[in-house]
Amino acid sequence: MVLEKNIKYSFSKVSTSLHRKMDNVDQETLFSPSMWNKRTSPEKVVTNFLKLGEEVTIRARENTKCKLDVPYGPSVKTKYDVYGIDLPNDAPIFVFIHGGYWQETSKNVIAFPVENCVSEGIKVICVGYDLCPNVQLRDIVLQIKSATHQILDSAAKSGSRGVWVGGHSAGAHLSASLLEPKWLVDEPNSTLLKGLVLLSGIYFLEPLLTTSYNDRLKLDSKEARFMSALSVLHAPVPNLKAMVVVGECDSPEFIEQARQLTKQLCSYMDNVEYILLRDSIDHYSMLENLTINDFPLTKRIVKLIKGTFD
Repeated sequence: MVLEKNIKYSFSKVSTSLHRKMDNVDQETLFSPSMWNKRTSPEKVVTNFLKLGEEVTIRARENTKCKLDVPYGPSVKTKYDVYGIDLPNDAPIFVFIHGGYWQETSKNVIAFPVENCVSEGIKVICVGYDLCPNVQLRDIVLQIKSATHQILDSAAKSGSRGVWVGGHSAGAHLSASLLEPKWLVDEPNSTLLKGLVLLSGIYFLEPLLTTSYNDRLKLDSKEARFMSALSVLHAPVPNLKAMVVVGECDSPEFIEQARQLTKQLCSYMDNVEYILLRDSIDHYSMLENLTINDFPLTKRIVKLIKGTFD
């Protein structure tokens, strides 16, 4: 397994192959991560991912001291699960947000990083949220901000050393939404927020308008621009770190968006890391492998979170 972290090298190496792959490929395919895996059919890779996610979450709930379905909003889905409740009060916290194009899956299939993080002294909180089309995307962003506010408040009261927020796919976009300067200024415990872990995300939404994914999102051009990651970021964000990760067998569009996001983040943040996972890692295996304690990304996430406080 190879982690490529040199931004200039990774950007130049990926760029040429991306342009070749993206020629004559329709938008629907470019925004369908399952189409680019090399392991099995698109349908089967998703089915296997969800089945494994459910099994992993059940196992995490059996093997880890946890508190499930903590409400942060009035709806059934606005709840989160806390793993590692027996850890010391000052333990760092990793908040993890599920993907599914803001319209599918739940916190019940996303506990991949739980057991390895908890074993390293990191509490993990898996966050659920309402799905489109029952709500609009901007409603989901507000829900994530509400959940993070509640978690930061609880972390401050317990004496936690700090909170990291991360997510996969659509969850990465929702994590990045926390970089809004006004929200950071208004959040009373924002100093406890140490950084973001953005895994295989989609950040710029206008290209989705011509795909079937927009059937439930119901975005127009103005809303797509406004809801894109960093659309409201216009000032430096001090004292925060960010790690942007993508797999070499993810969609070329997702790889390109990860590169573009990293470039933009570097304009506002002093500590930004871009990682391209080699060895045929795809959109789904990236997350599945977080159950392996010596998987390089698992080790990197643990080191990043724990290193903040060493």
